[in-house]
Amino acid sequence: MTENGRVIGLEGDFAVVRFDRRSACDKCGMCGGSATDKHIDVRLKNDCDVKTGDGVVVEIKSQTVLLSAVIAYLIPLAVAIGAMLVCYFAGAEEWLTFTVFMLALLVGYLIVHWVAKRFSKRIDMRILDKVTVCEGDSK
Repeated sequence: MTENGRVIGLEGDFAVVRFDRRSACDKCGMCGGSATDKHIDVRLKNDCDVKTGDGVVVEIKSQTVLLSAVIAYLIPLAVAIGAMLVCYFAGAEEWLTFTVFMLALLVGYLIVHWVAKRFSKRIDMRILDKVTVCEGDSK
């Protein structure tokens, strides 16, 4: 998967690249941004000798995108369903089963948040190339 971004700063051997958020980004959270952020800033190794203001094409491996989706959606669901099944087989009342399910869903999302913070620096993203941008481009 590739995305277009703009270099907004340089930090030693790294370039800080800004991406506009898309609607698909709102629920994932792997970048560490919130749903209200209009853009995402990512620090990447500057292998293409880009300068501040340059447009760039950044690649992220499809496996990374798939793994991020699995982490963001399946972990909370698996935790919540597991807790619900424990309550069900223990003979808990419905209101208690529902409450435990909702609390376990919250715990699942906290796990996702922790995993995202811990592994976000290990995501394999790299700058592929500089992009020529027209003067009228607002990015």
